[in-house]
Amino acid sequence: MKSFAPARLLSIVCTGTAAGILLLTGCSASGHEKSHTLTGDRESDSAKPSKDSPHVDPDPKIVNPLPSLRLPIQNYMESDELRHQASLAVTKLATACLESGGLHFRPGPSSYQEPPSLMAGRYGPVNLQQAKYGYHFMTAIQDVKAARVQPSKSELSRVNTCFSSAESTIPEPGQGDVINKIKDDGWVQAMSLPAVQASFLQWSKCMAAAGYDYSTPQAVMQEKSWDWKSDKPSAREISVATRDVTCKEESGTVEAWFSGESSLEKKAIGLHRQELDKTSAQLKAKATVVSDILSG
Repeated sequence: MKSFAPARLLSIVCTGTAAGILLLTGCSASGHEKSHTLTGDRESDSAKPSKDSPHVDPDPKIVNPLPSLRLPIQNYMESDELRHQASLAVTKLATACLESGGLHFRPGPSSYQEPPSLMAGRYGPVNLQQAKYGYHFMTAIQDVKAARVQPSKSELSRVNTCFSSAESTIPEPGQGDVINKIKDDGWVQAMSLPAVQASFLQWSKCMAAAGYDYSTPQAVMQEKSWDWKSDKPSAREISVATRDVTCKEESGTVEAWFSGESSLEKKAIGLHRQELDKTSAQLKAKATVVSDILSG
């Protein structure tokens, strides 16, 4: 397991991205990443998957711990399914380009892996599967690697050109700044709502009953004694995270926080309806292009 400094870990916890802005809210609106750039780090013309990068399916209890919760702003964000289909479309176009150029390299199956959901760490650990990693729980997901096939160095430049051309064919939605601001502001502002503060108070009392002095769930995430340089959490960290989960359940913290965020987001969405309607149209256009590529 890799180690991460707090800022890096917290940005990962939010949605599996590294854009980190505010604690657990530094998430990309689209989640789109150009993941097809290859390095050509093997000399062989008959590239093979790396033996030290096995594919491991992440635990759904960690990557998608709250599947029934969906924030209003997610209606304007690219779905995991569309990202997956877009990845397949890019691979298909790039393969055709390679074939037409007489290159021997073939990318093989898409290496797309579903990223952690928006709720994967938005409220800290929420179940025992996450808590067994303490507050390092998202680092386990980041260590999962899919086997990658690399081109020979003699083909590298032309292979990357094919992938770049394929990616440019698929339109990307805009308004990411508006979406991120609504999502981030809602998370922060909800903490000031009376119902959320009341749940935090009950959570804090529950933690104190077990000997842990924290005022809010985000305060425990920022605990300075957690060793972010270590590959594994300490026994105390796991114990605190486990109690954290129990106290969230008893205090209704997740429900209150999510409800507060949702109400704030709905108001913000109403103020940015024109921009967000444009995003919806762009997502539909992308889905159409992807579908045409895969069915063609």
